[in-house]
Amino acid sequence: SSDIRVFSITDHDSIMGSIEMESLVNKHTTTHSNARHISFIPGVELSCVSPAGKCHILGYNYDKNNKDLLMLIDKVKSMRKNNLDKRLDFLKNVYSITFSQKEIDWLYSLNNAGKPHLAKLIIAQHKASTILVEVFSIYPYATDACKCPLDTCGRHDDSVP
Repeated sequence: SSDIRVFSITDHDSIMGSIEMESLVNKHTTTHSNARHISFIPGVELSCVSPAGKCHILGYNYDKNNKDLLMLIDKVKSMRKNNLDKRLDFLKNVYSITFSQKEIDWLYSLNNAGKPHLAKLIIAQHKASTILVEVFSIYPYATDACKCPLDTCGRHDDSVP
């Protein structure tokens, strides 16, 4: 038995996981009246860029209907999609790495596809064997668009992230 009484999930640039978890916790406490009460605190991890570099801001107990928050998340989601497009183009043009339509569809079906997802696909093609060590060192610009030599990653303007 666990002594956990309070917990949170902080999705990366999304509140969908918190919304789903809140629903599961509510369902659990409703259907199991004799269950211990567990408190869930909704969380979000927002990617940010400042002159000092990248950072992630954790937010807790937010209003999931706040229009400003929802607009920010939509903006970040659009920017992440643009970064994904650029990373896929970079992998294709510089390393001749392409993905099947099924793999591309999978990437775009994710709430926030990022570097780890690309790394898994690269590993699946046997072009690398480990995510953190090999993929990120062999294909640095595809996995860290901020170091893009052509200023094409979108980070070089005043936008977030």
